[in-house]
Parts: sequence; C-alpha cells; structure tokens
Amino acid sequence: MKKITIILLFVVGNLWMISAQKQWTLEQCLDYAQRENVQIKQRLLQAENAKISDKQSKQNLLPDLNMYVGQGFSFGRSIDETNTYQNNNVQNTSFSVSSGLSLYDGGRMFYAIEKSKIDFQTILQDVAQYKNDVALQVMAYYFQAVYAKQQVKLSEEQQSLTEQQLEKTNLLVESGRLPQGEVYQVQAQLSQDAFALLTARNELTLNLLQLAQLLYVEDVLAFDVVDEIPLAAVPQLTPPLEDIYAKALGFIPAIKAEELRIQSSEESLKMEKAAFYPRLSMGASYGNGYYIAGNRVNLPFAEQWKQNQNLGVSLSLQIPIFNKMSVINRVKQAKLSLEGQRLSVQSAQNDLRKEIQQAYVQTVSSQQKITVSEANVKAKQLAFDYQTEKFESGVSTLYEYNESKNALTRALSEQAQSTYEYLFRSSVLSFYMGEKLF
Repeated sequence: MKKITIILLFVVGNLWMISAQKQWTLEQCLDYAQRENVQIKQRLLQAENAKISDKQSKQNLLPDLNMYVGQGFSFGRSIDETNTYQNNNVQNTSFSVSSGLSLYDGGRMFYAIEKSKIDFQTILQDVAQYKNDVALQVMAYYFQAVYAKQQVKLSEEQQSLTEQQLEKTNLLVESGRLPQGEVYQVQAQLSQDAFALLTARNELTLNLLQLAQLLYVEDVLAFDVVDEIPLAAVPQLTPPLEDIYAKALGFIPAIKAEELRIQSSEESLKMEKAAFYPRLSMGASYGNGYYIAGNRVNLPFAEQWKQNQNLGVSLSLQIPIFNKMSVINRVKQAKLSLEGQRLSVQSAQNDLRKEIQQAYVQTVSSQQKITVSEANVKAKQLAFDYQTEKFESGVSTLYEYNESKNALTRALSEQAQSTYEYLFRSSVLSFYMGEKLF
C-alpha cells in the first residue's frame, strides 16, 4: 500500500510539472485571493446587509402609511344603519387610510441611527481584518511552496553530482585505482538521491495543492509559482519594537473594530436609558364606505361617499411608571456589556503586542540565520571542493566524499529555509509597520 501511494504521488507530481504553464507571483496570488476567496465574499455580503440596516434606521424616522379596503356581504337577518333588525341582503364596501408618526421617544431612534452607522463601520473593519488574515495565510503558503521548489532543485543537483560521481568512479575502477565495490556504493547513493528527489517533488506537489486550494484555483494541476524570490526584494527592518506597536494601534482593523464596538455599546446604553422617558406619537386616519341593502332605496355612490367619510387625528402620550424593573435591568446589562467590550479592546491590544513581539523576534532571528547559513555554505563548499579533488586523485574514500557532499546539500537547504523564513517574517513585520499586503 505504501509503494502504491508513493507511485501515485510521483505520477501526480510529474503531471503537475508537465501541466504547469503559468508561474504565479506573490502579488498575483494575493490579488486573486482577495477577489475569489469565498469567506471574503461572505463577509462582504454581511457588510451590505449592515449597510441596509443603517439605511433603515434613518428611514424609521418617517411616518408609516397604510391603506385598507374591505368588501362584505350579509344574507338574512341583520342590523341596518338605524340599528334595527331586518331580513335583508346587504353588501358594504369600506375604505380607510391611516398614518402614524413618533414625535418623541427619548431619542431612542436617533441613538439607533448612530449605532447602526457604527455597526456598519465595524463590519467594514472586520472585512478588512479578514482580508489581511487571508493575505498573511497566502504569504505563508506561498513562501513554503517556493522553498519546496528550491528543495527540488537541490535534490536534482544532488542526483546530478552522484551521476557524475558514478561516471568518474567507473573510470577509476577501469583504471584499477578503485575496487568494483566502490561502484556499488555510488549506485546505492544514487538510489537514495532518487528517492530524496521523489520526496521533494511530492512535498512540492502538496504545497502547491494547499496554496491552490486556498486561492480557489480551479485548475490545480496547472498551478505553479515562481522558482525563486530575491532576498533583496524585502527591505531591512530596524525600527524599535514599541514604535512598531504604537503605529500598528492606529491602523490594524481588528483594533479599530473593537474600539468601534465600544461606541456601539455606548449607543446601546443610551437606547436603553431612553425607555425612562415618555413617548409621544400622533396618528391620522381617513375612512369611507358604501352600503347597499336589497329591500330599500339606496343613495347613489357619490352621495354616500360624501356622507360616510370620516377623518381622525390623535396624539398619544405614554408615560412609563413601573415596568417590572425591566428597564432598570436592561440598563444594568447594557453597562456590563460596555465594560466587557472595553476589556475586549484591552485583550485585542495585548494580542497585537504579542504578535508584533513574536514577529520582531522571529525576523531578527531569521536574519541572523541568513548570515550564519551563508558562512556555513561557503565553508561547506570549500570542504566539498577539497574532498572532490582528493577523491578524484584516489587519496580520499567514497564515504568521505559523500559525507562532504551531503553536508553541502544540508547547508544549502538551511540557507534556502533561512532566506524564505526571513522573507515571510520580515513581510509580516512590514505589515505591522503599515505597508500594504495587497
């Protein structure tokens, strides 16, 4: 079963290499993710919904207007317009229009307007924060995929060196300078290199698949990224840690969203307090009707329309006296919610500080790794060149040669890992300094 899995991964990996036609840059991946990510689209719909709610809160200040039309039929004994019972067939048509308007409600509707406006701005900040989260996730997957491509390249070079070594070993064996057993050892090393190359390609396949799925790319087999990203593309970052944190507080959407939620909670508290005040509303109505009885002479429609019309205007004042302590308790709950939201802001600020501290330390650490790895590669390259000369001269063993070659490969791999780790970490830190991700 394990062999079958390896073969399938090898086939998929080769298909990926063959079908890949376009190499995506980091900027292209970031832009595509912002357009096609389903979760981002869902949050944009939530923002549209909040925008409608904001608009509705303003429209609640308008009066309402309703119309009613009715048609009734009565057969047999009924009461006529003189309040007398008669056996009669009657039909009547009624029509009315009514309107109501809140004149004063303690300012509740105005507080609701302000709250809806703040809630809409809060959701916009939530959308912006999620876009940033997606961008950071894309960056992490992208750099991992590029690093995996470098690992494939190193494995291919390792295999090529072993193939060259096999040719040279055959020549040395034919000349009698090395025993036949040396050829077998090189062939064994070549098999190990082939397996390492297969593993590296499979790892690249999985990394590209994860990135393609994150981007919602349909043709995953044709998806590929650039082979290499220059280290010089990312600037050196040296600002003090506290300066980065102070600047991030002013623009990170997650912090802005939590601060806006405090304002929203304050408006909610005002809305609850508004219930302590009286409410004044007015209403107006107009009604008319048409009545037809079967056993009498009925007035014409126009005459009845003049006689049956009625017009009403009303003012209503509601004064709260005792509501089972519900208003007082709602005010208390609103105050607790406000205090809880203030704590949420502090928590978000603390989380941001931790994230920046980690990003700062990781960036400095990865930068130091680059310096050390570069020196290590130079040293391992010199050692390998020296061992190559000794092996070709017949004064060094195959074991020593392979050890030196493997050490150089590990050094190159560590250098690539340090480079792309620094690229990602420094990009994250650049984001906290105000640089846009997309």
